[in-house]
Amino acid sequence: MGLSFEALWPHLEALAYLCEIVIAEGMFLGPFEPRKNRRRLTWAGIVLMFAAGTATGIPQGNSVVRFLWYFLLMAWRVVCAVYCFEGNPSAVSAACMAGFATQHIANKVTLLVRLIPAVGRVLGRIPALGIPLEVLVFGGVYWLIYVVFARHIRPRGGSRHLDVLSGTITVLCIGVNRLVADNAAANVQYEAAVCVYAIIGCVFALIIQVYISRWEEERSQTLIMGRLLADSEKQYEQWKNNMEQIRIAAHDIKHMLAHAQALAEKNRVDLPDLNRIRQTVDSYSASVHTGSDVLDVLLRNMTVLCQQDGITLSCTVYTDQLKYFDGMSLYFLFVNAIDNAMKSAAGVADLEKRIIDVSIRRFGSSVVIHIWNYYTGELRFSGGLPVTHDDSRIHGFGMKSIQLIVERLGGVLNVRAEGQVFNLDVMLPLPEEQEEIKEPV
Repeated sequence: MGLSFEALWPHLEALAYLCEIVIAEGMFLGPFEPRKNRRRLTWAGIVLMFAAGTATGIPQGNSVVRFLWYFLLMAWRVVCAVYCFEGNPSAVSAACMAGFATQHIANKVTLLVRLIPAVGRVLGRIPALGIPLEVLVFGGVYWLIYVVFARHIRPRGGSRHLDVLSGTITVLCIGVNRLVADNAAANVQYEAAVCVYAIIGCVFALIIQVYISRWEEERSQTLIMGRLLADSEKQYEQWKNNMEQIRIAAHDIKHMLAHAQALAEKNRVDLPDLNRIRQTVDSYSASVHTGSDVLDVLLRNMTVLCQQDGITLSCTVYTDQLKYFDGMSLYFLFVNAIDNAMKSAAGVADLEKRIIDVSIRRFGSSVVIHIWNYYTGELRFSGGLPVTHDDSRIHGFGMKSIQLIVERLGGVLNVRAEGQVFNLDVMLPLPEEQEEIKEPV
């Protein structure tokens, strides 16, 4: 004798619920990269969840047992996601919980729609319309939450304690709502109030995770940048003093070499080849004129540092308009860009390709900076910027710092990889009072 619809209903309800959860989680876990060699485990975890969940069905009657069923499902999904996806464990866990919150919101919106008298009368006559209604409402709510929340999720960064708070609010909201809904009296206003409470609680959890976490991350980045800018200013002063002393010493050495060469020619004395010494001295005394004294000091020092690693740093300047920008902002931008390029170029086996090329020119009412270098290995991009495999807070902050500085100066940043060449382009608009000044011919 076959099973009745009433007996099958908890299993069908569980199947539908699991499908809704997987879709909702997929929206928030999309930005996270699956761990290598664990894709099969990801699917295995989902299949096992469907098998166990559908077999048991959603418990009926006892609200505590019903909540434990939901809680165990949440725990299983969080464990599987943390094990199978790259990223901060708290961020991955929060993304899972955001999926549960999204499903809960859509479910409560569906119940509110069903409480509308006209809708209730239609469904009373044609119960089969409940399925397309639920699909339509869930689709609309999922799309709205994706646009407002899910697409702004970042795989890295965020705040651990805010992620935990968001997940806790979601669990408590679902749990309390489950207890209240299962024991509610047959009162439309009461049931509507319970749904509104659940929606508000879950939306608040999503706001915490996406927007408040981002605000805290940006505030932390601002504090870090302030500290790094202060350190850069100290470094600049030290480099400026060192370069002045080196410039004076190089000038004296050049005169001594010239004097020694003259004496040797006069007395017909054979001297060893002095060209190598002259080249070394010239490299220390060489100057770059960008229009910004701060940037000139930086480029001279970075040239010397590059030479120590066998890297050739060349800089071609076609404009002096950088003098109209804040010197320390330019210093911070270039020191991060060239430092990143040095790390990449140092790993190139071909010594002839250990090159960093910098060009600065004016284009209309903007100054365009182009920096390129060879690199080895594979680059991954996220949000238009290369990402690092290191999860530390400081490592990999260079590109973010460059982006923040460019945005502060009202400019545009673009990075791209072509073959084994990494290109960084920055366009900075000139201050309005300088836009009409033409370049000298």
